Amino acid sequence: MTKLIFAGLFLLGLSVSCNKRTEGICYCSYFSGDKKEFDLRHLERQQQKDTCAQISQNASHFAGSCKLK
Repeated sequence: MTKLIFAGLFLLGLSVSCNKRTEGICYCSYFSGDKKEFDLRHLERQQQKDTCAQISQNASHFAGSCKLK
């Protein structure tokens, strides 16, 4: 039973650590499975939000969406 709990916690930790995202990066994914990242760290936070929203709007024309971390 202890081994099962340890294995579950290990897998949970592994899955969380593999999905770490960097703040200031606009992450986009498309229906085709393609993924793109846009580095907006050189901009102020509000500019990052506005720029990522514009990128997401453009991506929507190609069945995609973007989110800012």
